[in-house]
Amino acid sequence: MRRIILPLIIAALGVVGNIILNTSLGNLIKIPAISVTLKIITIIAAVVPTSFSLILAELRDKKTEARYRESEERYRAAEKRYQEVENERRKREALDELRDYFRAAIVRLFSDEDNNTIRANIMVVNSGELVTLCSINMEFCKDFDIHLQYGQGCAGEAWKRAREKPISECWVPVLAPRTNLSLEELKEKWHFTDDLIEKTKDVLWVISTPIFYRTNLKMRFVGILNFDGVGNNLKNPKRLEDITLHKDCADIAEEFGKILIHNKIVNLNP
Repeated sequence: MRRIILPLIIAALGVVGNIILNTSLGNLIKIPAISVTLKIITIIAAVVPTSFSLILAELRDKKTEARYRESEERYRAAEKRYQEVENERRKREALDELRDYFRAAIVRLFSDEDNNTIRANIMVVNSGELVTLCSINMEFCKDFDIHLQYGQGCAGEAWKRAREKPISECWVPVLAPRTNLSLEELKEKWHFTDDLIEKTKDVLWVISTPIFYRTNLKMRFVGILNFDGVGNNLKNPKRLEDITLHKDCADIAEEFGKILIHNKIVNLNP
């Protein structure tokens, strides 16, 4: 209401000025300055309401545009939150699927062994080191959340092999068929720290296989697939040196790679 008071006053003055100038009352005004002032008032009265209307329309348009942008931003934010929730849901389902595959892989690779003493996990590179992404039979173990550097431990050595060896060798698993080594051996051969030695002291054997994803005849490194044993040694320790086991591990690792990439759990570096 306050926005239209000034234009109404100006319009009223214009009407009064017009009446004075265009009737016999105008003849009564002998002072030129007053006559000029009345003419100016009538001109302003003619221009201001229209200009004021245009200004109000412009302000309304800007407010409407601002509200539209605000609504659009809220919509984009809501859509982003929905997409994040949906991605997390798909990721959880894919990780559950991986755990089912872990169990099936253990049965396939070590059919004659006690499956409860065999663990499996996938490690991926995060901030320049290997971290555990998904695992089974490891949840209450000391080494559940260990981080490994490039070339450190079986998994770190498999990472190094994947990066440095030719295509004919980069897929071959790295073995530690006997982990009850001396402190010096663990430090010199596997580059373990005292903390890693303490956390992995219950591990009896390890086999680590690089995970690749094939695109356009190229092999892209994704992570490391690990199997290891706690509690009991393998009934047939030489099984770890069997080339058939190595090829089976590589095939399984490639299938895991597809799940990780297709479900966007892991993103390939450009």
